[in-house]
Amino acid sequence: MALAWLLTYPQERVARPLQEQLAAHTTIVYAPLRELVPTELTAAQRTQIAASTALVLTSHFGVTTYLAKWARVNTTATIYVLSTKMAEMLRAVPNPIVVAATESQRGLIAPLSHLPATARLTWLLGDHAQRLPELRLGIPVVIYRNRWSPADEAAIVKRLRPETFDKVLVTSPSNWQRLRTLQAQLPAAGWQQATYYVLGDTTAAALRADGISAVKPRTKQDVLAQVIAEMCGY
Repeated sequence: MALAWLLTYPQERVARPLQEQLAAHTTIVYAPLRELVPTELTAAQRTQIAASTALVLTSHFGVTTYLAKWARVNTTATIYVLSTKMAEMLRAVPNPIVVAATESQRGLIAPLSHLPATARLTWLLGDHAQRLPELRLGIPVVIYRNRWSPADEAAIVKRLRPETFDKVLVTSPSNWQRLRTLQAQLPAAGWQQATYYVLGDTTAAALRADGISAVKPRTKQDVLAQVIAEMCGY
């Protein structure tokens, strides 16, 4: 029986050529293990965004939510993002855009640490987001929530049960915790041959805390494409 690969990542977020690379090898199961839902903000949170001179967005869904609901609240603040893809999503807004030097929060340490003392910095985040200790400056505002219901869990357990996986891409610490919960309900044999892959240091640390080593990208640019190439043996 062919061994399947699991990606805890939305299929629609994987570029078509990368999907084709993956599909050429084996059965690919896409399972984001989450439902992301925009939140309503309080008047105080909207005022915080409007008064900011710098905004930070650290996820694609955060950018999508910002564009749909909050982009008109502040058209002058500099927006800091983690990747050129996120910057391209924001090309229609008039705000200045700064892209992190690497596709991780570490790439924001230098530019944010050089903000003037008068800067009003706001992070627009999901409720599961974790900031590096060096980036505990500014005010966080939760603009979306990461949900996972019992019905979601039951559906994905049913989908995963027939498969045996030898490669697993885990894309966030919360996905790792949910995957561990799923694995406890599935035959252990389905995971015994698995090699784990991650996109960055934070998720790697979450796996390492559970005694699991993971393959990481060699550099901090185009991390998804790098990991998929590694999985495919390119």
